[in-house]
Amino acid sequence: MAEKRREVRLLLVTTGATDWCQQQRLLGSTDLPMSPAGLRSIRSAADKLGPDALGVVLCGPDEGSHTTARAFASAGSTKVRSLDGLANPSLGLWEGLSETDAAEKFTRTFKQWCGDPSSVLPPEGEAFADAEERILRTLAKAVLKHKGTGPIAVVLRPTASAIVRCWLESLPSSRVGWMAGRTPVTEWRSVPRERFDAMIRELKTAS
Repeated sequence: MAEKRREVRLLLVTTGATDWCQQQRLLGSTDLPMSPAGLRSIRSAADKLGPDALGVVLCGPDEGSHTTARAFASAGSTKVRSLDGLANPSLGLWEGLSETDAAEKFTRTFKQWCGDPSSVLPPEGEAFADAEERILRTLAKAVLKHKGTGPIAVVLRPTASAIVRCWLESLPSSRVGWMAGRTPVTEWRSVPRERFDAMIRELKTAS
């Protein structure tokens, strides 16, 4: 039993799609509701969970993430915690642009950003390193603060989710763009608690 307590059971959940996603528009931190198709997908995934399957549901501050979190929490009356630090990175002036328009207006930088989001700062956007530290620090603190025994669901938009997945798999930040295009709706992970402790120590040292 002691060994199990050293493992944190995570359910990674990707926020349901918005109309911008279906229109292939760039969505960073802009607050948008889920599309009808996104809501159906989330409800279908949430229905597969049994009652009392989760200990807590963490989510970003946007409406789509709230709605997604509530869908997963409803089966077992699980508490939802909205955390500003889990917000998707802001893309500044790129928010809402179609991928075609962005490629035409920002040819070199957009191509570079698609290959490695950590290498480009979108105009008036958030620096990738700042967003990465913010998301990982917020997640680690919330996980370590949780006193319950049930699994922790973490609802994130695709880029924020990719940042967490790259950390879990010890992949460099340059792989976030690649990972963001491969985020499933749900994914279970077992993570040693020590990894979250170590992350906090590393971030304190770096600051």
